[in-house]
Amino acid sequence: IYINLLLNNANYSFISGIKITISGKLKGKLRSSIFNQNFGSVPIQTLKSDIDYAKAHVFTVYGVFGIKLWVSYYNN
Repeated sequence: IYINLLLNNANYSFISGIKITISGKLKGKLRSSIFNQNFGSVPIQTLKSDIDYAKAHVFTVYGVFGIKLWVSYYNN
C-alpha cells in the first residue's frame, strides 16, 4: 500500500516502478522459495533505462534471507 502511494505521489513522480525479490525459507518451510512483487514497470532487459539496484542479506534464527530491490526512474 505504501509503495503505491509513493509511486502516485507528485513529489516522487520521477519513479516509474519498483521490483522487490525476497528469497529464503519463507513461511517456515524446509525448502527455499522466492517471492517477487512488482509495482509499476521495471524494464530489466534494456540498457537505456535508469535503474538502481540494491542487495542485502538478513540473518535470522530460521536461516538467511536475501532481499533484492530494483528502482526504475523515468528517462527525461
